[in-house]
Amino acid sequence: MFGTEGISSHPGEIRAALGSQVKTAAGTSIGSSSQDAAKGSGLMGWAAEERRGVLTTEKSLWNGERMKLLSKLALCCGIAWGMSGAAQETVAQGPPLVTATGPEMQMHAGFEYIGQQVPSVTSREPMYGVDSGLTVGITRRLGIRLDLGYARTQNLLSSGHPSDILSYMGGPVFYPIRTPRASPYVELLVGGARVTGATPDGNGGYIRGYANELAWAGGGGLEIHTSREFALRVGADYMHTSYWDANYALAGQGNLRAVVSFAYYWGARRR
Repeated sequence: MFGTEGISSHPGEIRAALGSQVKTAAGTSIGSSSQDAAKGSGLMGWAAEERRGVLTTEKSLWNGERMKLLSKLALCCGIAWGMSGAAQETVAQGPPLVTATGPEMQMHAGFEYIGQQVPSVTSREPMYGVDSGLTVGITRRLGIRLDLGYARTQNLLSSGHPSDILSYMGGPVFYPIRTPRASPYVELLVGGARVTGATPDGNGGYIRGYANELAWAGGGGLEIHTSREFALRVGADYMHTSYWDANYALAGQGNLRAVVSFAYYWGARRR
């Protein structure tokens, strides 16, 4: 589910300009009318903890029309894929001269680097991790790619707090040229990303928590074929995610991602 949670942590009391129901570590309740202000700002709920000054906010974007739309798209893709598989099987059962073997399939796994743009900070923070996925060929030059990546840094902005990005996206990939030796490609992926981090709040503390929001990536790369079944892929793209800024509001992140992975092909050979 898409959702968000932000936490501001620094010693001492937290002064919450948003207001709302505040509970200390001892369980004391402070204020009640401020809860309406928090709801009006689009925050589902938050609490403050006196021991570390923690502010928590939550929100879900999977409810309502967006969830219905994504469900319909997933259902349509499943139906289309089923019809395509049935058609391929029918052709394969025809005369012996027809030798269709189904769509080309490609599985990849490797490493990724992300230059994360932290909200309210001008510099990019390096993150390292892994990337994997599956590509299904529709035509010789067009396919559908599913991509799953995870990158992490242990000490974001020298704050002592970790940060990571878990991305899960899918979309079309296009090969303008395909040769036995190399194939350049461009891709556009859409899905979600769960981001954790630590944004400076301007008062010596950091906003900590997570944001699980809509994400997309666009870029390209080159596949170098080492054999009929294997290839080395080198690619780069711009990946957009979201995380909390210094004002406790979600802000877009313009991240740069580089991927080096190994690909394995099976099914029809369209290279």
